[in-house]
Amino acid sequence: MAFFKHVGTVNTKKVIIVQREMPGEDHMACVIYSSIMPSKYHDDVMRLLESQEGQASWEFKDLLERRMMAEGTNMLQALSTEGYLKRVPSASVMVTPNSKSSMRLDELVKLLREAGGKSKETQNNLERMENNQGYRDPAKQGLTDSLVAESVDISELSPPPELTPPAPPVAPAIDQTALMMEMMKTMQAMHAEIKGLKGEVAPVKKTAKSKSVASA
Repeated sequence: MAFFKHVGTVNTKKVIIVQREMPGEDHMACVIYSSIMPSKYHDDVMRLLESQEGQASWEFKDLLERRMMAEGTNMLQALSTEGYLKRVPSASVMVTPNSKSSMRLDELVKLLREAGGKSKETQNNLERMENNQGYRDPAKQGLTDSLVAESVDISELSPPPELTPPAPPVAPAIDQTALMMEMMKTMQAMHAEIKGLKGEVAPVKKTAKSKSVASA
């Protein structure tokens, strides 16, 4: 059985996790209920999700906003306009990273947030997941039954990271004095060359023709 990133369940209903945390509401997530998505969108979205690029993306939202549906509309815009993006508590989303691991989305977010730290417990939990040994939070209670069916507008999602275009190369400042000196050297070399050429050609001397004087 294949296991995919960005996939989970909410009360046994399959969802696609578009964004793990909502801006200003880190306890909420944005998801798509795959069962209510029309077939005209479902196949396109699932194909993208299961692709190598989809599995490599950090947030599925980032890829949705750069891709088009088969009918020619932007994926994220279409899903938002027609109300398929839903806000739900991240604690109600169950994710299954592999065949032996299952955890709440808020627990996964916490692990990812702490992964760069030095917490030994965090590192052990991540290692257990990577080794398919499963993960269980001893303090975890049952999944909440509360659902938030409120639709999410595209403007409520995190904006894409701003890409700063590379600065154009700066031309080095021109040293006017050095430039003039080079020009003078070039002119002097040209004059010397012309003078040398003149010296190599022997000038033609005009000689007066002698007139023979006939003696009478």
